[in-house]
Amino acid sequence: MHALAPLGLAGTLRWQTFRTLERLAALRAAPAAAAPLPTPRPGARWLWLYVSTIGELNAIHPFLDALLARLGAPPLLLLTDHTLYRTAYLGRLGGHEVEIVDIAAPLDYAALAARCPPALLLIAEIPGLLHDAPCRFPFALPLAAARAGAPRVLVNGWLYGAGPSCRMDAIERDWFGTAYPRLLDLCLVQNAAVRERLLAAGADPARVEVTGNIKFDALTTAPRTPPAERAALLDAIAASGRPCIVTGCVTNVAEQQAVLDAHATVLAAHPQALLVLTPRHPEKPERMATLAELLAARGLSAAWRSGRHPGAWHDAQVLVLDTFGELADFYRIGHVCYVGLNHNVLEPLAVGRPVQVTPGWEPLYPSYPVYVALRDAGAIEEVPSEAALGAAWVRALAARDTGAGAGVAAALAAARALAGATARDLAALERHGLLPATA
Repeated sequence: MHALAPLGLAGTLRWQTFRTLERLAALRAAPAAAAPLPTPRPGARWLWLYVSTIGELNAIHPFLDALLARLGAPPLLLLTDHTLYRTAYLGRLGGHEVEIVDIAAPLDYAALAARCPPALLLIAEIPGLLHDAPCRFPFALPLAAARAGAPRVLVNGWLYGAGPSCRMDAIERDWFGTAYPRLLDLCLVQNAAVRERLLAAGADPARVEVTGNIKFDALTTAPRTPPAERAALLDAIAASGRPCIVTGCVTNVAEQQAVLDAHATVLAAHPQALLVLTPRHPEKPERMATLAELLAARGLSAAWRSGRHPGAWHDAQVLVLDTFGELADFYRIGHVCYVGLNHNVLEPLAVGRPVQVTPGWEPLYPSYPVYVALRDAGAIEEVPSEAALGAAWVRALAARDTGAGAGVAAALAAARALAGATARDLAALERHGLLPATA
């Protein structure tokens, strides 16, 4: 591990100045409650894990599971700027000792390191560069880990090319943007383009390695068992015999309209069909109100998984999955699965479902190279346009009992050929001497 005081004298003085500016800015802003600190565990050293959302946790979970097993299941300190995913985080990390800390709130990172000494800081996917991604990640976090003597590792690293969200973030990036990649002991990234951009930003070439995308490793692990209540619902829907289309992470209004219109086409051919519609950002009431209006305008009956509106799935044409962390399990009951723009096509593939998408994916998202690789390998079907979705779903439903399983098996084989990043990441940690003792 390289020096624990990487800022030097001039950098340390600049950091102290920046902290003073932060305190002055906080005085002018509305008061905010400080994030509570976890209960200390005497003698324990914690695995610190930064994830912005459940997406990043899902992305690295095969590697994280292997690492936790290798380290003897140390207590896990999950640092996130999106605590609304708390239930989903805990569901994914079931069986581990976990504390969740809200870093969107004011936080004394030195006090956190004293209370929960880190053995290792893992940064899941983003940010590869300071304030490059749509997340809250202060330079104080990796600096506190460094000062506590813990290695800092970026895993499954990706770059968005986004900008700072506020003036203080812009100052922080200007002053410490070069120091951040140098503060990381190891950057394990998805492709050569990310590596080259990190090197251009000042990272040490000896500490930046291309190891591939951990997401593909999810296809080689056993699916998790859903909680009992969810499993019972999934079994009931499957046993009903209704044709089922599961749509994941349908974000914008235009795409939601296209999906609902496609379902109307399906209903003309299969009156008992059920659409499971998973909108993004169910925590935002205005978005859910808009979706409710879209359903009403089309005369579609709906049940809402959260109970936001009354209704039962067996009486509904649409089940709105307005919850967090359940989509991967619901893909299992889809006779065909549609993945919304810029989201994870591997989740339905992992449970052996045929997958459809439409064009228009954004190259800056970490989902993009996965989408391109699987589209080009023929592992997923790209429907030419949103207007053609309904007909594509009708064809897929007609094919579900006529040998379509062979196509899904071939798609899975193509995707699994891209796995192996977890083993390469663990080997890199060992090679660099960064697998710590945790007790």
